[in-house]
Amino acid sequence: MAAKSTSISVNLDYPVTVAGAEVSFLTVRRPKGRDVFRFQDAEAKGVSESQRTKQMLCDLCEVGPEVLDELDASDLNRLGEIVGSFTNPQSKSSAGQS
Repeated sequence: MAAKSTSISVNLDYPVTVAGAEVSFLTVRRPKGRDVFRFQDAEAKGVSESQRTKQMLCDLCEVGPEVLDELDASDLNRLGEIVGSFTNPQSKSSAGQS
């Protein structure tokens, strides 16, 4: 059986420039237990859902928040769909195929 991919490379529909460098794609890795626990711990501490989601995406894409802050909303939404497809097999789609 072929090994399952642990990450997806996503070409941005709207590349951004952050600190003088163009970002035209992001690689999103599958969440691990530590990522889920961190998300849940932040929820228990009263951190807003948007801030928890932002931190999770920063961790999974291995970028700083300044990159996510500059993304077009459609690219950001697609990243969220990809993470959802990792954690919910029912939502698997071609969202990550770029």
